[in-house]
Amino acid sequence: MEIRKRGWFVRLVFGLAVLCIFAAWGNGEAGAASPPLTYTNASLKGAYEVLLVVWTSPENVTNQAYLGILTFDGVSKVDGSFTINTGGTITTDSSFAGTYAVNTNGTGSLSITDAQNNTVDLALVISTGGFLQFLQTNPNGSTAVMNGTGITQGIKPYSNASLKGSYSFLETKWDTTSDPNSSEPDSTLGLMTFNGAGKVTVAFTDEHKGTVVTTTGSGTYAVNTNGTATASVTLSNSRTVTFAMVVYSAGKAMQFQGTNCGCGNAALAGTATR
Repeated sequence: MEIRKRGWFVRLVFGLAVLCIFAAWGNGEAGAASPPLTYTNASLKGAYEVLLVVWTSPENVTNQAYLGILTFDGVSKVDGSFTINTGGTITTDSSFAGTYAVNTNGTGSLSITDAQNNTVDLALVISTGGFLQFLQTNPNGSTAVMNGTGITQGIKPYSNASLKGSYSFLETKWDTTSDPNSSEPDSTLGLMTFNGAGKVTVAFTDEHKGTVVTTTGSGTYAVNTNGTATASVTLSNSRTVTFAMVVYSAGKAMQFQGTNCGCGNAALAGTATR
């Protein structure tokens, strides 16, 4: 008798649940599509790490890489600072300031100008998770292409301890193939392992002009409180390479560029994820 009572109760609860679902459908409440996100200038607020790369094939155009931080005020102003590789010449702490605007669908634009009155105009698109993608819109007659990515930095301050453990990384070298000083394009895939206290080791596979080699190395790194960082690594082939980096997602990932890689006029840059 007790079992029958329980069975009756279960059927009653199930029936009520089904009636509630049908009622919700009738009112257009269940299964309705989520309303589209509406973006505003306030959707961009705080510090974003940004990597922009300029590449081309004509010899008279110089490849570049911009790596740094842009800070949006949530209203319309943006400022920031980049480490810039211009054909192998490194400029650090190049400051920019300007304005931005965001449309309701998440597209937008920004215009930033440096102390030498050089202006970079960019179209942007916002994705969920604080992710940005950029495309330059003022090439000024140049055949070069500039695009890149950015992502909110998250919790700060950062320190050497923010980088700890193994990070997979993929880097690409863009250069002018007709330049005799260029070492020609290649790509590298591997692991960086940080000890959280200033030491780093690397192991990677490199493909260059159809030749594949594996290399290891070790060195040091230093992370600033704003998430910018540097690393110097001596490789098993006796070469020493240096990098500028910007950390984001509370140390779970970073973007980086080569600042001394013996790459001629190449712009070497990539992304690493823990």
